[in-house]
Amino acid sequence: MTSFRPHPFSWRPGSTSRHATTGVPADGQQFQALCGSAEIADTCAEAWFLPTCAACNVVTHELAGVPMPPAPPVAP
Repeated sequence: MTSFRPHPFSWRPGSTSRHATTGVPADGQQFQALCGSAEIADTCAEAWFLPTCAACNVVTHELAGVPMPPAPPVAP
């Protein structure tokens, strides 16, 4: 049985950030992130609080057809 996937990617925590991939890697499985990085999936609860990979974020927005939000203004 396959699960519903609204987009052709999924998010998985890696070594230092959350990355997007076209697969659904299990915990401990190596995967190729959309940013090009080779990562090992870490699905423990704390790993989901890692920052989002900026490069993967750009690619997923393109794949989903959703524009990136504007960057917040920089304080002087």
